[in-house]
Amino acid sequence: MFSRAKARAGMPAEIRWHDLRHLAATRAAEAGATLAELMKRIGHSTVAAAMVYQHATDDGDARLAERMAALDEAHRGGNVIAFPA
Repeated sequence: MFSRAKARAGMPAEIRWHDLRHLAATRAAEAGATLAELMKRIGHSTVAAAMVYQHATDDGDARLAERMAALDEAHRGGNVIAFPA
Protein backbone atom coordinates (compact mmCIF):
# COMPACT_ATOMS: atom_id res chain seq x y z
CA MET A 1 0.00 0.00 0.00
CA PHE A 2 2.82 2.43 0.84
CA SER A 3 4.53 1.65 -2.47
CA ARG A 4 1.39 2.59 -4.40
CA ALA A 5 0.99 5.81 -2.40
CA LYS A 6 4.64 6.72 -3.09
CA ALA A 7 4.19 6.09 -6.79
CA ARG A 8 1.04 8.21 -6.93
CA ALA A 9 2.78 11.03 -5.05
CA GLY A 10 5.79 10.84 -7.36
CA MET A 11 8.14 9.97 -4.52
CA PRO A 12 11.40 8.07 -5.13
CA ALA A 13 11.10 4.30 -4.65
CA GLU A 14 13.88 4.26 -2.03
CA ILE A 15 11.90 6.43 0.42
CA ARG A 16 10.88 4.38 3.45
CA TRP A 17 8.03 4.94 5.90
CA HIS A 18 10.65 5.59 8.59
CA ASP A 19 12.13 8.41 6.48
CA LEU A 20 8.80 10.25 6.55
CA ARG A 21 8.45 9.63 10.29
CA HIS A 22 11.96 10.97 10.88
CA LEU A 23 11.25 14.03 8.73
CA ALA A 24 8.04 14.79 10.62
CA ALA A 25 9.76 14.48 14.00
CA THR A 26 12.72 16.59 12.87
CA ARG A 27 10.40 19.31 11.57
CA ALA A 28 8.46 19.25 14.85
CA ALA A 29 11.73 19.68 16.75
CA GLU A 30 12.75 22.54 14.45
CA ALA A 31 9.37 24.15 15.13
CA GLY A 32 10.18 24.15 18.83
CA ALA A 33 8.63 20.93 20.10
CA THR A 34 9.95 19.91 23.50
CA LEU A 35 11.46 16.50 24.12
CA ALA A 36 8.31 15.50 25.99
CA GLU A 37 6.17 16.53 23.01
CA LEU A 38 8.40 14.61 20.60
CA MET A 39 8.33 11.54 22.82
CA LYS A 40 4.55 11.61 22.90
CA ARG A 41 4.18 12.25 19.16
CA ILE A 42 6.66 9.60 18.04
CA GLY A 43 5.93 7.12 20.81
CA HIS A 44 9.40 6.94 22.33
CA SER A 45 9.73 6.06 25.98
CA THR A 46 13.25 7.43 26.49
CA VAL A 47 14.77 10.86 26.10
CA ALA A 48 17.76 9.31 24.31
CA ALA A 49 15.52 8.02 21.52
CA ALA A 50 13.80 11.40 21.11
CA MET A 51 17.16 13.24 21.06
CA VAL A 52 17.81 11.75 17.61
CA TYR A 53 15.49 14.42 16.21
CA GLN A 54 17.12 17.36 18.03
CA HIS A 55 19.46 18.30 15.18
CA ALA A 56 21.48 21.48 15.44
CA THR A 57 20.76 23.68 12.44
CA ASP A 58 22.64 26.66 11.07
CA ASP A 59 19.79 29.02 11.89
CA GLY A 60 18.79 27.30 15.12
CA ASP A 61 20.55 29.79 17.38
CA ALA A 62 18.90 32.74 15.62
CA ARG A 63 15.47 31.12 15.88
CA LEU A 64 16.03 30.46 19.59
CA ALA A 65 17.02 34.10 20.12
CA GLU A 66 13.86 35.22 18.31
CA ARG A 67 11.66 33.01 20.50
CA MET A 68 13.38 34.28 23.64
CA ALA A 69 12.91 37.89 22.50
CA ALA A 70 9.22 37.19 21.87
CA LEU A 71 8.88 35.85 25.41
CA ASP A 72 10.62 38.94 26.73
CA GLU A 73 8.15 41.15 24.85
CA ALA A 74 5.21 39.13 26.18
CA HIS A 75 6.39 39.67 29.76
CA ARG A 76 6.97 43.40 29.46
CA GLY A 77 4.38 45.56 31.14
CA GLY A 78 4.02 43.26 34.13
CA ASN A 79 6.11 43.21 37.27
CA VAL A 80 9.25 42.32 35.39
CA ILE A 81 12.58 44.04 35.86
CA ALA A 82 14.11 44.91 32.50
CA PHE A 83 17.85 44.41 32.36
CA PRO A 84 19.91 46.52 29.97
CA ALA A 85 20.99 44.63 26.87
